[in-house]
Amino acid sequence: MTARTSFPITAALLALVVAGCATDYKVRHTTAVTNMTRITTRATPEVAPEVSPDGSKVVFAGMVRNEEGRRNNYDLWISEPRKKLHQYMRATDNECDDCNPVWGPQGKVIVFDSRRTRHSAVWEKPADGIGGCRQVTGEDMFDDLVTPDISVHGDFCYAATESCKPSKQIEGRYSRPHRIWVRAYGGQNATELCVGITPKWSPDGSRIVFASTGTKTNWDIWTIDKNGSNLTQITSHPANDIQPTWSPDGKRIAFSSNRASSWLERLLGDHNYDIWVVNARGGNAIQLTNYSKFEGHPSWSIDGDIFFHSYGGFFLKNWDIWRMTTRLPGPVPR
Repeated sequence: MTARTSFPITAALLALVVAGCATDYKVRHTTAVTNMTRITTRATPEVAPEVSPDGSKVVFAGMVRNEEGRRNNYDLWISEPRKKLHQYMRATDNECDDCNPVWGPQGKVIVFDSRRTRHSAVWEKPADGIGGCRQVTGEDMFDDLVTPDISVHGDFCYAATESCKPSKQIEGRYSRPHRIWVRAYGGQNATELCVGITPKWSPDGSRIVFASTGTKTNWDIWTIDKNGSNLTQITSHPANDIQPTWSPDGKRIAFSSNRASSWLERLLGDHNYDIWVVNARGGNAIQLTNYSKFEGHPSWSIDGDIFFHSYGGFFLKNWDIWRMTTRLPGPVPR
């Protein structure tokens, strides 16, 4: 074989190796996890998974690229991971970004943040895909990402930054002056609870977990009653604890944190975030993933599995959705 003919073969083999490294990465985990499964495999980013109330479906934001006449943007997609992996149904199709999806009660609607107007606003879409989208909040209220959630009773909470207030970014995702608001889903008058981001209702709809800096510079996990009372700090670590969610029984809280990152990783930007779990009353946290990139946005399924997004791959970096099965000790009684 001549050098001229061997070069294309060598290049092709190298390309296969690169592609394999980019698509076959495995998120490393601790002994508290018994199984790890990758849900999405496309070459475009998929982020922010949320499990339906019955645990059968997962909605997430996935980027759409290279469609004629459109820029790169995020639409919402639905997967049924218990049936067929890597198959998705497109839930929204719009030239503006649709992000941060959550399920309404009984999984009948999907509520999400979108910039279909001049600013971010909350919209809803029937979960069966039939019918159009309806705007839930006013279009001129916010100038940053809005993170909504709906309780089992239909109460509506969201974190947002008012348009008139300055914005300082952390990790390129949140603004420090975000405030958490509560109102009836179909109502107009919202009540401000506190300063914080990414609020999530407890399974019984009585409390909200969120991330906040409080009086410090780093983020911790807090809870508060829906009437604004009983504000409680759950974590108090010098690292950043963000993106909390409740376990189905309300006894634990899963969150993303860079508390296991090295001093060098912190110096380079603190991007080594892992999934951790803590008792809902506080205490020592248990590390679930120990991959060197970013695992975040956990969503706890009714069957006990945790879905999350991860940034990985060797040559081609990408965001994908993963599912893990945990083996945790019994929580402290409430």
